[in-house]
Amino acid sequence: MLIVYATRTGNTRRFLSKTGFRTQPIEAGDVTEPFILATYTDGEGEVPERVWSFLETNSKQLVGVAAGGSRNFGQWFGRAADEIAAEYDVPVIHRFELSGTPSDVETFKKGVGTLVKLYQSEQ
Repeated sequence: MLIVYATRTGNTRRFLSKTGFRTQPIEAGDVTEPFILATYTDGEGEVPERVWSFLETNSKQLVGVAAGGSRNFGQWFGRAADEIAAEYDVPVIHRFELSGTPSDVETFKKGVGTLVKLYQSEQ
């Protein structure tokens, strides 16, 4: 499954490079296949505006979301995932720390695997 991502500092891209999944940045444009979105969290738990803009035209293919951040932000850690999940009725795969710990990578991979199986059974 395709993982589409947004990154500001490169942490999300570095995290995804550890997963072995096929990825593309949101700047690549329209997505014509099912995808999972991985994004960073802005400010006090906000979804970056450029991610909302991307989802305006690509949300029909969205099947799950993950978000990164720093646990130092407490209640706002990875909250962008919750906002997107609520708006588009998709599951949160994982919230990962900065560029991801080994445990984050494994949890994310398992979550993607579960979604792929679910998606394939619905087809």
